[in-house]
Amino acid sequence: SKTLADRLFRFIIRRAYLVFTLSEYLKAYCLGKGAIPDRVRIVRHAIEDERVQIQPERLEQIRDKFQIPRANTFLYVGRLHLEKGILDLVPIAQHVRHLEPNAMCIVGGDGEDQGRLEEEIDRAGMREAFKILGSCSAEEVAAIMRLCQVIFCPISGFVLIEAALAGGAAVVG
Repeated sequence: SKTLADRLFRFIIRRAYLVFTLSEYLKAYCLGKGAIPDRVRIVRHAIEDERVQIQPERLEQIRDKFQIPRANTFLYVGRLHLEKGILDLVPIAQHVRHLEPNAMCIVGGDGEDQGRLEEEIDRAGMREAFKILGSCSAEEVAAIMRLCQVIFCPISGFVLIEAALAGGAAVVG
């Protein structure tokens, strides 16, 4: 019942060593339920805003490391799993290259279906249109999001928030 759930929440929150919330509103809610004030921390959508504030010199170092072109790039970043819509990148890249022949799809991440994605890329004759980076650090992901013109989000989720913080244009599937 709702009353039991509320009582259980109050019991746990009063005894918690640390409580993480996503906003001031949720912090106030937890405090109202009995959380100890100096044990409540706000982690805004689990993104540290400082992470996307990368110095221009560091952006260029990351651009050089991954050989990211200066224009006409779109990015997918995440696990390379079929349920993430990664195979959609191939026909999208074909369409974009029809409009902009030098466009490049940057893929950041790895996963069990990376081989399947690479097979689809090769089958479509699109190898020159893709750069698969593999696993990247959080700083590298933030930088690459800043360096690419468009961020592809086939499943709107956490990456959409990151794209907004990076200032990127997001295409949501």
